[in-house]
Amino acid sequence: RKTEICIMGSSGNVMILDARTGSERRHQAVPREMARVIGTDNAQSVGNHLAAIVGETLYSWPICGTEHTAPLSWDLKNVRLAGKESSNFFLPWSSTARVFVVSNGHFTFFFR
Repeated sequence: RKTEICIMGSSGNVMILDARTGSERRHQAVPREMARVIGTDNAQSVGNHLAAIVGETLYSWPICGTEHTAPLSWDLKNVRLAGKESSNFFLPWSSTARVFVVSNGHFTFFFR
């Protein structure tokens, strides 16, 4: 069984270490579509996932996955009220581990 520690840097790279020895196993890059919001209010680490809002798309990507693991995505346009501007944002949520909350000011969604 593999035991890894994954560390995500502010530059959008993930370093994967062997938890027993501390030696570096590999590096991998955060998916392009998510990398541009690293270090902003539109990205957050949630458990072992990176969640990101880019425009009107919400992404979730396993930090300890492989480089070839595609992020999951949800189109937030589908929940925008007609005639209203896009305003998607993360809400703080500390009551449940591995949960993140997204709102557009009208609807609130919990992801786990």
